[in-house]
Amino acid sequence: MGGEYFGDIKQDIIRCYNQINQKLFNVGTKWVKVEISGCYIFIVAKHRRAAGNAVIDRKVPFLSRMVDVVLLDEFKENIRTELSRQFNFDIQSVLKDYDPHTELAGTLIVLNKPL
Repeated sequence: MGGEYFGDIKQDIIRCYNQINQKLFNVGTKWVKVEISGCYIFIVAKHRRAAGNAVIDRKVPFLSRMVDVVLLDEFKENIRTELSRQFNFDIQSVLKDYDPHTELAGTLIVLNKPL
């Protein structure tokens, strides 16, 4: 498939990613980059962390990290469902991590077959 197809798919993935962020956090991302290579979709995003989370980070870092893990799991479930529904992607796995210090998140979506 050509570059124009991937350009359209990337934009659609960015829209889906941002919609899920809006739904879960009531806030969008600062920017999102998507790369596609074979069976892999890589997403790197700069997030806007909720102001209250900074207080939790300082006072009870363990609790803050546990909340991040719960939200990461919820996000992964949502992105898998939406990408499968909207684009008929055959997804094997969704991996995601978030660095609260830089507000960067990395997501790797592993497909069962290349796009």
